[in-house]
Amino acid sequence: MALLNVEFGDAFYDFGYYNKRREFYLNDGGYIYIINASGFLDEENLERKAILEYITNGTTTDDFTKKIDDAVQKAREENKFKGTYMFTGLKMYEEQVYATREAEERGIAMGIEQGSHQKAVQTARNMILAHIDLNTVANCTGLSLEEVQSLVNDI
Repeated sequence: MALLNVEFGDAFYDFGYYNKRREFYLNDGGYIYIINASGFLDEENLERKAILEYITNGTTTDDFTKKIDDAVQKAREENKFKGTYMFTGLKMYEEQVYATREAEERGIAMGIEQGSHQKAVQTARNMILAHIDLNTVANCTGLSLEEVQSLVNDI
């Protein structure tokens, strides 16, 4: 076994070379293996050969690699549905934002309309108090003649 020490930033790594794999010993006690999986044809151990062949080309040759492949397929399916769930959640959020904006815009429009109507009523009252003809008050304020007459009764 050959050993190589490498400093990377604040971390220090020992690299050990064993036949077709490299081990990286981490300072926290963990380690990482880098395996030359394409060398599976030369592997004599059948279990190791099966795993290396699966890593290389996805071929399942024994029960263990079949179990690994089943777990990988299940994880892929869950990721497909995860994307669907995320899209559904995003769509619901966008619909909520749209509905909120629409409600705000309607509220603003209603407020403007109510404010305009109140201003027209106040202007009509002032014109009535100035003894201006009721038809002229209605034409100038945009209120109906009935509304103007109702204001005369209230004054």
